[in-house]
Amino acid sequence: MTNLNSLFLSIAAFFLSLSTDHIETTPTNNCEELVTGMWQLQSNVPTLENLSSVYFPNVNEGWAVGGEGTILNTTDGGITWTSQTSGTEAFLHSVAFIDNQVGYAVGFPNSNGVENLLHTTNGGTTWSNSSPSAFPNYYAVDIIDFGNGAIVGSNNFPSEGVTVQLLGTTNFNYRTPVPMGVNTELRGVDFVDTGGGSATGYAVGDGGVIIKT
Repeated sequence: MTNLNSLFLSIAAFFLSLSTDHIETTPTNNCEELVTGMWQLQSNVPTLENLSSVYFPNVNEGWAVGGEGTILNTTDGGITWTSQTSGTEAFLHSVAFIDNQVGYAVGFPNSNGVENLLHTTNGGTTWSNSSPSAFPNYYAVDIIDFGNGAIVGSNNFPSEGVTVQLLGTTNFNYRTPVPMGVNTELRGVDFVDTGGGSATGYAVGDGGVIIKT
């Protein structure tokens, strides 16, 4: 009986080793393994311009922006995209919306100093110019509501970081001071809703700069 038990255990161990040889482990350092689902190329995109930013305030409605003032809109979750008239030839780097009606698009002016700060209050049916006369370079915009949001970029000359607080649909030129010693381009911004009508904002820039409000 002892010999039979030993034989049985040996056979079981053999088949167990075969099964474990075929177990695949997921590498934790491969970002592709962390992506859920498959990426699909969206067809019927009505532009060949470089696109730099996309924002969806809900699952169906979204906007993408890019070169030569390109603004694209979808209302069916990306199945179809249509062009919206921006009224500018600026390279638009970033877009953000409060809801499906009020949104902002920002970017770089070209050599002619064209409009590079746009906003809409009707879902992009029309976009209005709100650029200051200095035409700074804008890298990014993020906004939660009319009191919590900012545009970040640089002043061109001299090159120093600047944030522009968005207080409403018409007041875009109020600049909040950056901390002493921050003399670099700010390239990204993100606001987190902390409740009660308040928010915490972060901006990042060249040279490892991170500022918070």
